[in-house]
Amino acid sequence: MRITVVSINFDCSAYTEAKPLGSLVFQLFLTLMLVGCSTTHKDYERGKADAERDIREGHFVYWVGGLPLVSGEEQARLLQKRYGVERKSVGCSIDQRLSLWLRGYRSVANIEIERRFGTNIWGETEAEAEKIYGANRKEAKQ
Repeated sequence: MRITVVSINFDCSAYTEAKPLGSLVFQLFLTLMLVGCSTTHKDYERGKADAERDIREGHFVYWVGGLPLVSGEEQARLLQKRYGVERKSVGCSIDQRLSLWLRGYRSVANIEIERRFGTNIWGETEAEAEKIYGANRKEAKQ
């Protein structure tokens, strides 16, 4: 368990005496900032916990996000067939919370996948998928 203690020493007496509304805004800002930091940490930790659960259950997932590769479907097929790794996508639109969850998940899952199947698993399957995709396109044009 990781506990982070934040201590902010700020003398805002001059600011709050002159502008009581300003004090409320300032306090609201600090509260939102601290809650936001807490939430983002939780998203990252939740991603790690989800990956640990998947690994315990023997389920390996390679999460991707952003614009898809043209050979993405072929890479997904290769990962599944050769290694039993499922390739899933979160889509193109990734907000901060999802990004943090992904980082947490990948920090556990990708390391375990690489430990079991080698660190070049991603490059090898992506390169081969691009070759297959290119050959299929060439064949379709003829």
